[in-house]
Amino acid sequence: MKPVKLIIILLAVGIVVVLTAPAWGGCDINYKLCSGWCDIRYFNSSFEATACKGGCGADKLACLAQ
Repeated sequence: MKPVKLIIILLAVGIVVVLTAPAWGGCDINYKLCSGWCDIRYFNSSFEATACKGGCGADKLACLAQ
């Protein structure tokens, strides 16, 4: 039972970290999270993953320009 609780707690903490990253993270951290999400979301399509990462790159450039 303890491993299940530990996994649930770690998942909850991970979700909070990802959702709050734009508030505390810099442009590079946000880009890494975005591109990582693209890899997970489009694991079976390299074309769509690349297009998604292009959007992440555009967001990073906009972030750096601020």
